[in-house]
Amino acid sequence: MNRLLRNFLINSWLLTLAHFAYSQEQVSISRIAGGFKFDGIVNDACWQNTKPLSMVMHTPTFGYRPTEKSEIMICYDNSYLYIGARLFDSEPSKMLISSKKRDEMEVSSEELMLIFDTFNDKENGLGFATTPTGLRSDFTVSKDAMGGDPHQGPFNMSWNTFWDVKTTKNDEGWFAEIRIPFSSLRFKENNGKIVMGLICIRKIAHKNEVDIYPAIPPNWGEWSAYRPSKGQEIVFDGLKSKKPFYIAPYAIGGYQQDNVLNDAVTGYKMQNNPKYNAGLDIKYGLTNNLTLDLTLNTDFAQVEADDEQINLTRFSLFFPEKRTFFQERSSVFMFDFEPGSSLFYSRQIGLYNGEQVPIYGGARITYRNIEEPRLPLFNNRSILLKYTYTFTL
Repeated sequence: MNRLLRNFLINSWLLTLAHFAYSQEQVSISRIAGGFKFDGIVNDACWQNTKPLSMVMHTPTFGYRPTEKSEIMICYDNSYLYIGARLFDSEPSKMLISSKKRDEMEVSSEELMLIFDTFNDKENGLGFATTPTGLRSDFTVSKDAMGGDPHQGPFNMSWNTFWDVKTTKNDEGWFAEIRIPFSSLRFKENNGKIVMGLICIRKIAHKNEVDIYPAIPPNWGEWSAYRPSKGQEIVFDGLKSKKPFYIAPYAIGGYQQDNVLNDAVTGYKMQNNPKYNAGLDIKYGLTNNLTLDLTLNTDFAQVEADDEQINLTRFSLFFPEKRTFFQERSSVFMFDFEPGSSLFYSRQIGLYNGEQVPIYGGARITYRNIEEPRLPLFNNRSILLKYTYTFTL
């Protein structure tokens, strides 16, 4: 009994407070001094001088040499993180390609995906993916990809940020250049040195093959390749944290004319009914770990078109949150018991009995501890302590 109790207490401590951080050789990312032509051809001098990542097969047979050659390079300057990829294919006519619709996670498409654990907390990540058509998908990964909505996995596909991609295709395969502003990546800076986690994934859909860097085995199920705790640590030197400042205004207008009977009921008169409204959202990085979100006269009931659902029960349907104001660190409210298992359902804000309620403003502050205190163990291992706080007003 004493042994069982001891094991239970040890496991509980590790699960609630820490991840094991194994000793790992860090990889330095090359800084470029001059610019290059952002065209998706990947033939500039900076790419010739950058060492490609060493990809291995993730599935169907882990550890095997990939059947197709992939040259994926990463470099940066003071403002942007750049990714260049030469994704060769011996049978380019068989490549499966999806549309260019934003955030369309089409599993039957050739794809290049990068996940950055920007705070190196071994739990959360920011994902960027593209296809030969230049489709852009961005998302967040939470809880080390070990939970989440069964319908979309441990991802928040409603999260969006600013970045660009250019792609080209020829008889050798497809090529991509990705440009991500550092203002879109929040990270911890320590005397000009930044350490992040990196996972790079290439999907060769027509061969049902997935190649990966680093060599993460498929030991944890469907989402093994997306676990930030298994990523490769990469280092940026001489880089300063950028404070994002985004303003997203909106305007809604409409005009309606009706023929209405006059008071004497002897004829019709034309009645004009114009409608208009405006507002804006603001996101500002107060510090590298403190983010302020403001919303003014927001149309809280207005969101992009939701996926159609059919309700054959007496319970209300659950729709994922897609409004920008509620996206920052929204995963802290999720407990992953089943779809919609959140203590805080933000889609109810702005609605009462099915009717829109005017809301003139809102503020939200998100704080994240980035000190990362560690408790030393043995064999170059340590326990990493993490804290995250979110305040919504």
